[in-house]
Amino acid sequence: MAYYGIRENRDIDFVISSGWRKRYFDTDQSIQLSSNVEIVKAHWMPIAEIDDDSLLRKSEYWIEDNGLKIIRLELLMLKKESLGRPKDIEDIEVIHQFIENSGYAFNTDLYSNLKRRYVAMTPGLKEKIKSRLRPFVRRWHRWREKRQWVQCVDNDLLIMQHTDKLLSYQYKNGEFNRYDIVVRYMAAEECLQKNGCGFDLYKKMQEQRGFVVVEEAVERYTKLIKSIEKYGFDPNSQLPVDSRQNLVDGAHRLALALYFKQPLLPLKPRKAPFETDYSLTWFEQHGFDPGELDLIQSKKEEIFREWGLYFQIILWPPAHQVFDEIENDIRKKYKVLKSYTKDIGKDPEKTVFDIYASDDIAAWKIRKKLTGFKNHPTLIRVIEIEIPSPRFRRKALNNHDICIDVEEIKSEYRQKYKSRIDDYFYDIIMHIGDNFHHTREIAKVLNELPYV
Repeated sequence: MAYYGIRENRDIDFVISSGWRKRYFDTDQSIQLSSNVEIVKAHWMPIAEIDDDSLLRKSEYWIEDNGLKIIRLELLMLKKESLGRPKDIEDIEVIHQFIENSGYAFNTDLYSNLKRRYVAMTPGLKEKIKSRLRPFVRRWHRWREKRQWVQCVDNDLLIMQHTDKLLSYQYKNGEFNRYDIVVRYMAAEECLQKNGCGFDLYKKMQEQRGFVVVEEAVERYTKLIKSIEKYGFDPNSQLPVDSRQNLVDGAHRLALALYFKQPLLPLKPRKAPFETDYSLTWFEQHGFDPGELDLIQSKKEEIFREWGLYFQIILWPPAHQVFDEIENDIRKKYKVLKSYTKDIGKDPEKTVFDIYASDDIAAWKIRKKLTGFKNHPTLIRVIEIEIPSPRFRRKALNNHDICIDVEEIKSEYRQKYKSRIDDYFYDIIMHIGDNFHHTREIAKVLNELPYV
């Protein structure tokens, strides 16, 4: 796999002829030549008629490079299917992606013939492997899920959620619904001497919410801010949420988690749906003037950018002729916060690799993308959008979040505009980070690029 550029290798495995094996080692078992060089056990291929001698003799089974015979991917895939370990299943998926997106001349007839002989030799093997692996794979995924979302504190299990995701779910009818969290954030800033208006807004909000003695609320909140600044968060202090992860209580704690960069928060789920309204309209209807509304809205956007909650759509150089057209299309469906053009001409390769650094994309895919940038202006268009209550799924290979809405955007616009791109190949029109971590890392790269 390293030879084909799919991933880096940590060791080297050799197949040797039966004559050499008998003469020098006299064993069919594997031979460890060093910590990372091994002669594999006899009969490497799981097909009776392909012994090691025929594997070495027939050129259809390998590619020769500088005297070395490198096994073809068709045989490697079949070998990994026979082993059926979780890492082999992951490797098969990666190899499939490589074959689909690279210039590798996949020999369909060779693979089909080998596959047919392999299955014929061992009736029902495929289902047998699947059956044996299924319970293990299920347990593995459950363990990884629990590892991320459940923590043990003082012998109690706590359900955890990422702070950025919890904030991203606070929407109602497509609009952010918890500007009260933003005002609490601004009050914390003033308490810690970062601005001079947060507590005025906080007091006004609490009065409109019906607090008779507002100063008591200010005093309690100030004590909470100072306590968390000094001692950190109490892991047993759970935030009640409904089935849609709408915050039921704990807005002060969520605001401070955002301020103090607390990555995870313990939740206390409730079945009943919870309805509340702290939209910008609520503040407008309760006496906040346009200047105050602008301050609150501006702070909300600052928090969202800092936590990566706005997704950046990057349009690559080959799409430069349709930048405006794609952007106009996107504006019809999504709220666009920013749009700008930047130049990656100083070091395109480094920039593109840096943009993908937080992802687990194979290096060969990035290099192939870069070949498509040639003969185009070194410009990218960045369109920053808001996706209300984004949907996520878990990526099988690494259990990371992938935003389903982002997948749909990429699929729609690649399909719609690929006929307009010269020498188009997959993934050369646009890129969007899979999750909030990606968007935060991408923003750091984009900030270093010059505007056009």
